[in-house]
Amino acid sequence: MKNFQKIPLLSSLLSMFLCPMHMVHSQTVINAGEINGTWTKDQSPYLIKGDVNIPAGDSLVIMPGVKVTFGGLYRINVQGYLKAAGNKNDSIFFTIADTSIYRKKDFTGWGGIRFDRRSVTWDTLVTKMPKNDEARKIYRQRVENGNLDTMPRIILKLQPEDLVHDTIVSDSLFHAVKGSKIEYCRFEYASAINNRKPYVFGGAIYIYRYSNLIISNCKFSNNRAYAGGAIYCKEAAPVINNNLFHSNRAESSGGAMVFIHSGAFISGNTAKSNTSGHNGGAVLFYESSPYLLNNTFFNNSAENSGGAIYCENELKQFFATGEYRLAKNSKYLREQFTERIAVNSLVNSNKGNSLGKIINNVICNNKASYGGALGLSSTAPDLVNNTISNNRAGEGSGIYSYFSSPSVTNSIIYGNSGSKNNEQVYLYGNTPIYLNYCNIESGKSGIAADTAFHPVINYSDNIAINPIYKNADSYDYSLGEKSGCIDAGTPNTSEISILLSDIRGNIRIFNNQIDIGAMEYIPAVQVKKKSTDEKLQDMDILKESIVLVYPNPTNGLFNITLHNNKYKTIGISIYAQNGQSVLHKEYPAGEWLEQQVDISGKSPGIYIICIDSGSNIIYRGEIVLQ
Repeated sequence: MKNFQKIPLLSSLLSMFLCPMHMVHSQTVINAGEINGTWTKDQSPYLIKGDVNIPAGDSLVIMPGVKVTFGGLYRINVQGYLKAAGNKNDSIFFTIADTSIYRKKDFTGWGGIRFDRRSVTWDTLVTKMPKNDEARKIYRQRVENGNLDTMPRIILKLQPEDLVHDTIVSDSLFHAVKGSKIEYCRFEYASAINNRKPYVFGGAIYIYRYSNLIISNCKFSNNRAYAGGAIYCKEAAPVINNNLFHSNRAESSGGAMVFIHSGAFISGNTAKSNTSGHNGGAVLFYESSPYLLNNTFFNNSAENSGGAIYCENELKQFFATGEYRLAKNSKYLREQFTERIAVNSLVNSNKGNSLGKIINNVICNNKASYGGALGLSSTAPDLVNNTISNNRAGEGSGIYSYFSSPSVTNSIIYGNSGSKNNEQVYLYGNTPIYLNYCNIESGKSGIAADTAFHPVINYSDNIAINPIYKNADSYDYSLGEKSGCIDAGTPNTSEISILLSDIRGNIRIFNNQIDIGAMEYIPAVQVKKKSTDEKLQDMDILKESIVLVYPNPTNGLFNITLHNNKYKTIGISIYAQNGQSVLHKEYPAGEWLEQQVDISGKSPGIYIICIDSGSNIIYRGEIVLQ
């Protein structure tokens, strides 16, 4: 008879920990412990049988074609560096050992990859037999059926708490020249639901103040978490481009992705059929300044606000307490009268104060209770050349703006439905909105406001006509040849943020004037793929433009991140509006530069940021000190 009492096996555990990898039946078993080196296709699949950690200073390289399977809710923790680089013809898989149990009620999944340089300790979980007779009977049956693993588990435990603006660990720990890269990988069936904090966030990937991370050309499907079904990022600036996020789920917010106090660069991704139990069916940004460029959002849903995208900035009290509150409880559930008084003291004006760039995105066929496509709360992003159609919501079928001040230019907001008066945009609060050179169904009448407020609607040079898509029923939202959106955008593009290419890679301005919407109309006989030189020029300009400043507004401390820097030395200067120098420092720089800047103690107001290489101005912008 099997022994169901306490199973110590300490000597076995020690040997497994010291030598975590061994071959069994043409697969490589990875037991709990520290890992590094190279995983190759001929040693694949790799079966993970416990939590593993890449220590600081060490690297793990996973080669194309490798399959990494997990025998339980185990995770890969990355303090050092991970390069999982597949290719177009040979992806890397991260999945569970038995995918047939995905639909079962007791499905747990695997624990994801955690990019987190904070210190960890190892602990041992030992199986114990229940004392209750009935429970013992069920327990024995599950063990005999192979449904319960009674082996002792070595697990990772995080030492410091998961804080916002963590001061327990030195900032220098989180900044490194060398970074990690994840490309051409598939992540499926990861789960953070049954973990302890902070491991309840980010089903497949969790990022905490981890510098220099690129995630590209990957597929994330059927992952789930409390927040950030596929990816959760706090206080970092990753580059996330050309990925597919499909059928991921968050119990709270951010069906596919969540970004907290982050300056992410998100480009060329497709997010479809992701769901959240509260805000942001596909993605949620909290106190963040994202670049959201050339992405597609289809059929995502949120129970509350932002069927595809939700952006929120917290109130001034947040900076005083430093307390992190879950997005689920941060809005809408608070008493509305108190909210009006509090937020009116923190009115965001979009003039010189853009909280994020949302450019060239197709946001269609999504749904929520508020804001079928976008939900905005106490924020002020730039929305340029977006196509927002066929979304559904009870209020704000296209956009729901809650005490926010978005600037919307060259965008289509048409054919959205579900609200009582079929309004395309709903405004709550006295903050202004800017709508210029857009195509808005029903024109100014398509914009509704709560009767308790009288917001200023800056409305100019807009049209209200059927955009005439090529085939919206088949999700083709490109413009037909008779569309009135062709050549109807702003004639002065120097005052707005635009890209050289549209979402399909075609030239952004054709026939000397930009179109309205995410896709430029080019007659079939004149469609021309870019030459190699043109693509390289586009890439060079795009690389030079990736300068991220966050959070903005700030309470004094903020981060500046440069991606793809080509200069050896970078100068950062801060000026008051009267031209007085507040700060000037020079920093040695590699391809990446991440630097925290402190202007605490200065008077609240708008300050000018200038970043230069000595002979060239790399960036000039504004930071708001509260």
